[in-house]
Amino acid sequence: MRRRMIPAMPVLVSVALLAAGCAKAQKEEIKLPEETTAVSEEVIEMTVTPAEETAATTAAVTPAARPTAGPTAAPTATPVPVNKDDEDDEEEEEEPSSTPVPTAAPEPTATPEPTATPEPTATPEPTATPEPTATPVPAEPAEYHPFFSGDPDDLITIEEDCYYEGEGYVLYLGEGSILPGDTPECFDAVMEDLCDLYELSIDMTEYVYEDDWRDRYFDGKFEDVNTDLSKITVIIIHDTNSEYVEWAWGNELMIYDDDLTLYRDAVVHELMHVLRLRQGPNLGQVLEEGVATYAQDRVSRQHGYNNYSMVQFMDGGRFLCGYDDSLILEDPEAEFIRCNETERGVEQIPYQYGGRFVTFLMERYGHGVIGDISEVSKNYDFEYNDSEVIIEIIKEATSEDVFEQFAQWLPTGWPAYTDEYVEYMGFDI
Repeated sequence: MRRRMIPAMPVLVSVALLAAGCAKAQKEEIKLPEETTAVSEEVIEMTVTPAEETAATTAAVTPAARPTAGPTAAPTATPVPVNKDDEDDEEEEEEPSSTPVPTAAPEPTATPEPTATPEPTATPEPTATPEPTATPVPAEPAEYHPFFSGDPDDLITIEEDCYYEGEGYVLYLGEGSILPGDTPECFDAVMEDLCDLYELSIDMTEYVYEDDWRDRYFDGKFEDVNTDLSKITVIIIHDTNSEYVEWAWGNELMIYDDDLTLYRDAVVHELMHVLRLRQGPNLGQVLEEGVATYAQDRVSRQHGYNNYSMVQFMDGGRFLCGYDDSLILEDPEAEFIRCNETERGVEQIPYQYGGRFVTFLMERYGHGVIGDISEVSKNYDFEYNDSEVIIEIIKEATSEDVFEQFAQWLPTGWPAYTDEYVEYMGFDI
């Protein structure tokens, strides 16, 4: 695995190219007929003496004022219309030679504006501003934050507290956490698998609530993020020796960063808790832990993760789970109540009963059974540890004799399931 340090707040820079076109003006000299040359020279001697008229003549010659033939006699012959009003015949006779206006100003020929201003050629803006080529700014997939590469072998160290927002979750990343580059991809896949496994929807928000654990871990730094709780809050911290343990409650869960680099079964287990709690009221620790334990095993196998946590539930060969299945056989409902209301200890009996019971429910009633139980629970007003009401809810969603069916399934159904797990893990028992 390779490790790299990435700043928490990357800056995206986009570059724009500007282009300017330039045009050249061409001047063209036009020769007058030889017979008018003498007259033109005389007119020039008469008219060019004052300085003001010289300036006016120069201005008249500029392309901006009149783009005619350059320094010819036509501009200086402009006084001719004034002399035309005189009645002197001699001046009128000189008029044809002194006013060669049609000849001296062949404007269609002397104004080659299309040639002088080749703007389409001089301003190739489409070529000079290749914006389509210069705008591949979102080069990384939209689902990744800039510091996630998508590569599971690319380990990334989080330099300061920050967060990443996915489609159905927000990851709050503690400083110092070391995460693989495919962390968002992992959560996307697990979320999809859990919804498919139990036929549940992340969009169920009727019973969503949240404590202030995120604010405790991050000192209120992200209190304005995901305020409508439309997404699951995932807290990821680095200190595996901290006083905290991995947990899930309400709309929040907390895991360690190495849960994403090792087996990832804890990600599945805790995320399943929150997904189930979005469907309806808390159904007590036996059913809630059973749902998470079963999902932990099935999804881990689906992705090829080694799920060592399930070993504690297996009883066979060299594996001793520390739980007595005969208690279920004697009275499955009474044992459900005992396991649901017992403090957690080394035997983890809520997990032991719950793992067996949910495995049975999924095999007997199908993948939608947990959704059915969740839907029925909305019609009841009860506390999460009110075992009698929870039993009534389970029966209404399944059948009246569901616990008797469970006791009949247990002696053969559970050993078959554990054998399947042991074979998958490659244990020699």
